[in-house]
Amino acid sequence: MPNRWQSSPCYALLILLLMGVCPLLATESKHSSLFLPSLEKKGYQDSLFSITLNGQNTGDVFLVLMRDERLYLSQENLSTLRLVLPQNHRVQINHKSYIPLDAISGLTYTLDSAHLILHLRATPQCFIKSELTSKHTTSSKFSPASNGFFFNYDTSYEQTQDQKSGSLLGEVGIFGENGLVLGNFLLHNDEVNGEVTRDMVRLDTAYIFDLPAELQTLRVGDSISKSDTMWGNSVRFGGVQWGTNFAIQPDLITMPQFSISGEAKLPSTADLYINNIRKERFDIDQGPFTIPNIPTVSGAGQMQLVVKDILGRETVIQVPFYASPSLLQTGLAEYSSEIGFLRENYAIQSNDYGAFVAAGTYRRGITDGLTLGIHGEGTSQTQALGISSNILWSNIGIFSAFAAGSHSRENTSRVGSQGEQIGLGFDHSGSPASFGVRATFSTRGFTGVGEEDASRIRFDGRVSLHYATQHVGSFSGTLLHRNYWEEEDVRAVTLGYQLRLGKWGSFSATLQHTILPESDNVLFCYVSIPLGNRTSGSIHVRRDNGVLTESFALQKSLPSGTGSGYSVQGETGENERLEATYNYQNSHGSYHATVVRNEDQNAYRLGISGGIGYLDGSLFQARRIDQSFAIVDVGDFKGVDVYQDNQLVGKTDENGRAILPRLRAYQKNPIRIETKDLPMNVSIPLYKINAVPRYRQGIQVNFPIHHVRQAVMRFVTEEGSALPTGADIQIKGTSHHFPVGSNGEVYLTDLDAVSQIRACWDGHCCEATITYPKSDDPLPDLGEQICKEIGQ
Repeated sequence: MPNRWQSSPCYALLILLLMGVCPLLATESKHSSLFLPSLEKKGYQDSLFSITLNGQNTGDVFLVLMRDERLYLSQENLSTLRLVLPQNHRVQINHKSYIPLDAISGLTYTLDSAHLILHLRATPQCFIKSELTSKHTTSSKFSPASNGFFFNYDTSYEQTQDQKSGSLLGEVGIFGENGLVLGNFLLHNDEVNGEVTRDMVRLDTAYIFDLPAELQTLRVGDSISKSDTMWGNSVRFGGVQWGTNFAIQPDLITMPQFSISGEAKLPSTADLYINNIRKERFDIDQGPFTIPNIPTVSGAGQMQLVVKDILGRETVIQVPFYASPSLLQTGLAEYSSEIGFLRENYAIQSNDYGAFVAAGTYRRGITDGLTLGIHGEGTSQTQALGISSNILWSNIGIFSAFAAGSHSRENTSRVGSQGEQIGLGFDHSGSPASFGVRATFSTRGFTGVGEEDASRIRFDGRVSLHYATQHVGSFSGTLLHRNYWEEEDVRAVTLGYQLRLGKWGSFSATLQHTILPESDNVLFCYVSIPLGNRTSGSIHVRRDNGVLTESFALQKSLPSGTGSGYSVQGETGENERLEATYNYQNSHGSYHATVVRNEDQNAYRLGISGGIGYLDGSLFQARRIDQSFAIVDVGDFKGVDVYQDNQLVGKTDENGRAILPRLRAYQKNPIRIETKDLPMNVSIPLYKINAVPRYRQGIQVNFPIHHVRQAVMRFVTEEGSALPTGADIQIKGTSHHFPVGSNGEVYLTDLDAVSQIRACWDGHCCEATITYPKSDDPLPDLGEQICKEIGQ
């Protein structure tokens, strides 16, 4: 019986509608047109088109609107293509923003209706500018602070025919989270013709505290003041010093950095070269781009960016630059302030402090090409204040200038004396030539703190030049001219030459010619010859006003780890001399013995150098701890090689520890252990650690290594039959599961000294207790284990 719909007029009408609409749908499907009613009312047509950009298929399909021969794309789609969008000409359709393509400056297009492709062509200016990031490293966080102390000692004993002498140079450091207390002293003992003299002198004592976030350091105690880079003098004092310390962040580049910009029509890669040395590679999107904050070398140079697009076409961008550490980045400030009392008779008397002194220095980068500074210093008798500037001249060099004034007072007459000092200079550093000119003019009365002789100088000028060739060596020269108010002038010329001889070594010669006050000539010639691993020889010839002196040296330096070295030195001429030294070092210290033959006398010297430290409850002996240090702990594993900067520096002792006495403060020190020195039954989740210690402090570097108890065994039921293959075994208290193999055999790991296990299969479960034996076997066979059945 036919369906009533098939016989109804509705069915006939539906057939007629389908016959009329299908051809229309077939025609419009060629253009993927949607013909939304709301768009038709507004006069728009829409179609889906594939998009190409500058000849490259983007892989995108976008909805394109058409009206009055204008094409529109949505703001969202244009942003996907990284195109710069105009602020005007936007229309709102169906709650979306659309932009006509002909409103985008620099963009042209071709519509391929037959293949449903929209071809876009855009100039680089059409794209959003990219800013790339250089991959140069930044400082890491400090390693966790530890509490401890160290004591360094350098002892020496010397004996000649008439004299015996011994000395001890000691240094004590106490450190922790709250900073570092550092002090040193000199103990000396002399015996001459039976008379014995002993003395002890305290050298420096100071408390040092770093503020890493602020790049500042506070020092209380003995210190050395800072002066302006162009004038003034540093003095020893006891008091308080506070200021910036850029060494806390070694990767911080204080001098101005540079950028390089360009355009890419297609996605590209770019290789950055600094003075023809490749530094970095970047991936660049099409459009304009900028690479900011490029670290460069000091002096004149050239940056070169080689851009290669996906079609293999290359574009080279070259930018000259001039970098100088005398300049600070825009807005970067450097400062120091000191207050205390001048240190007198240093290394002669322990606590000789004189006049009250105060000093302050401040420098700031005004622009990348201008750095200004101010420095003041004063005691009750002398005060001085001055300003300085460093100015970049194009990409050629640095102009420097300063002006300072002083006031001093005589204790008796109370009569004041005033003076001024000015200085000018220019420096160019580059390849192949570098040169510098400096001149300082002083009035008779100018005096700075700690510059008692400065008032005698009227004019101080010098010119220096250095020129390096590619094949015939480098040449240098310096001219010095100095006028005094009350003494004879000094004028001298120094000429130098250096030549590298490849694997044969190097040669250098220096001629010093004094013109005033008396004519004098001194000639130095020096040849250095490498002779193998850590071994070198040298020959030195000196001629001073007709007197010829010849000397030689043969030496083998100490290795990074345990080992020995030696040196033999000899000299002929007015003072004939021969000296031989044997050096040895191990993990506990350094030792040397020296024999000297001078004229008709013999002398003997013995020396021991080392350190004793305490860190987090552990007392140890090591080489001299003159830098930051670390204790490496690998558990109870003895004889494991420890590497620092990929150099072998020691082995772990019977307690699984090794002392690393020379770590760079504030910097990453890559420390790793040799995994091949560890047994197979251990877990090594980490074998390399970057240690970042504070200044002269110790840290603990723990490698999380532990024994892994693993074994093979065979499980059987109480009746003696093997557990079925595929049964699941779990160690209680863990999430580890292990499958049973054929004949009930199984391999288990991460066992305890006593472990409880459960095995389940096909609705059955059983349990067993495993006792791990004391054995050196990394994978013992525990034999047959009975598994007692329990309810599941």
